[in-house]
Amino acid sequence: MNFRWNQSFDYFSISDIRRIILFIPFLTSALYPFWNIYLYFLFNFLIIFSFFFVIYYSISKETIILLSKIKYFFYLFCSFIFSYAFSPIKNLISYEYVNLVSGFLIFFCVLNVEEIEIKWYYFLFFLTLLLFILDSFIDLGISQKGNLNLFAFIFMIFSAIFLSKGKYYYAILFFVAILFTKSIASIFSILMSCVFYAFDNRKNIDWKSNKIMLFIISILFLFLIIFIEPKSVFDRLSWWGSALKMFYERPIFGWGYSSFTHIVSAFSNSELKSIYPHNYFLGILAEGGIFSFIFFVVFVFLSIKKIYTIEKYIIIALLIYSFFDIGLDTVCGWWLFMFYLAYSLRNKSYVFIINDLSRKLIKFILIFTFFFLVYFVYLCYLLFDVDYIIRKSRYLLGINNYSEAVKLAEFGIKKYPSNIDIAINRANIYLSLANKEPNKIINYLKSLEYILLLNPYRRDIYYTLIKNYKNMDQDAVLDVYERMKKHIRS
Repeated sequence: MNFRWNQSFDYFSISDIRRIILFIPFLTSALYPFWNIYLYFLFNFLIIFSFFFVIYYSISKETIILLSKIKYFFYLFCSFIFSYAFSPIKNLISYEYVNLVSGFLIFFCVLNVEEIEIKWYYFLFFLTLLLFILDSFIDLGISQKGNLNLFAFIFMIFSAIFLSKGKYYYAILFFVAILFTKSIASIFSILMSCVFYAFDNRKNIDWKSNKIMLFIISILFLFLIIFIEPKSVFDRLSWWGSALKMFYERPIFGWGYSSFTHIVSAFSNSELKSIYPHNYFLGILAEGGIFSFIFFVVFVFLSIKKIYTIEKYIIIALLIYSFFDIGLDTVCGWWLFMFYLAYSLRNKSYVFIINDLSRKLIKFILIFTFFFLVYFVYLCYLLFDVDYIIRKSRYLLGINNYSEAVKLAEFGIKKYPSNIDIAINRANIYLSLANKEPNKIINYLKSLEYILLLNPYRRDIYYTLIKNYKNMDQDAVLDVYERMKKHIRS
């Protein structure tokens, strides 16, 4: 990719600036196991920044690239926004919504950036693979955070890109990496997509001359039988049941994107914990409501209908995978999928000529994007401050400076009263102090009560309060039980 210096203006060509967004999904995939608030800020900032220049460039060219059924894409976006507006825990999920919106921006920008040279991103493919291999042998400590199943989802897309580009050895390399993740969902989804491909091309396939393909399918089937674990099946059934209960409670708008991790304990009495429902479709029902689910299914179905190349079966495989495991639930999985879907649809899109009316609308979007970018920077500045307060208070706690740790925790609560991380941090500090000075337990219990004000769906906190109140105040125990009946559904 050549950056061209514009001699008439003292900045890089707008055409080049727009291409920054193309690196983000692949860079996020490589660095996702190390995800933190600083990467969150950097990547989302670059996406919004690039989107601004894509819109600006479209106005200057007086054309914009759209899909024929773009309205469903817009409906899906709006339905998620409505789910946030009506969410009872919107203060807990607001930052996650930026990740969601960025996925939509990536999709739009990929359609509108000309001449995407996918070869420029190959080094990020191999960087992701290298981190996976190093962690497998050296233990970098990223598997739990990165999740082997998520690596399988990423490698499926990388292998598909190499396959569509005719680089079969690289495609096989990443396919082998998928096998090493031992992800049953990925193997099953690949197997099912092969079945779809065989059914669609049943008249053109000579099965006698495709013994190698039959052998590979047999190996995949054998892999499923050997490595499938009944426990993982029952675990998923438990998570899916919780997601359905969440949907029945709020079927129209759901609880809001990424709310599962905050709400699930209210709908499951199992000690098994997960921040994802391990089924993206049930996740949409629970978090976005019925309209988000319908618009997503319609949008994806209409998109697949337009694709007649190998990408069609890869997208089917990714969707089947997302029915059984994480992938689209994660930030990098969502961004990577939206990139790949838009990349597969580029030849099926059409050029829309901007008229006077649409130009006014696009200029409004341009202005709104600029102010949103400024506001996002401000929000992240506050987020950095929160992170500093938490890290410093933990350091003070680590050196047994309880008085200063408590002061900083209380200062954090006063400065950011609606931040759940600050509230949880204060509770942990008071718990450590109570272990040293038992008479301080009341401060710990008060901090737990405050957490329930921010998120009244935390089953574990109710149990902790009841356990402690039993020896102190029976009226308080009854009060906690009453609040549990109101918010805990299972």
